[in-house]
Amino acid sequence: MLHPHLNCLRALWGALFLAAASVLSAQPASLVSLGSDGKLVYTPTAKGDVVPDYSGVGYRNSEVDLPDPATYPRIIPIFPEPGD
Repeated sequence: MLHPHLNCLRALWGALFLAAASVLSAQPASLVSLGSDGKLVYTPTAKGDVVPDYSGVGYRNSEVDLPDPATYPRIIPIFPEPGD
């Protein structure tokens, strides 16, 4: 015979599963899709929420390549000596 708490846990997991399934089924098939022009299309939810577009975040708005570290000016630390 199963422990009474085990039956309660099974019922709780079943309820959580059904609740999650109903929430997931209410979402559109895809919030982000690829448009015919090759750009991303953001579909709003029923509330009007849209997935944020972070594609422009980064160095110089992601419009240029990162600079080559070999071209950076070299910084040499200088430590003071006693008597300086």
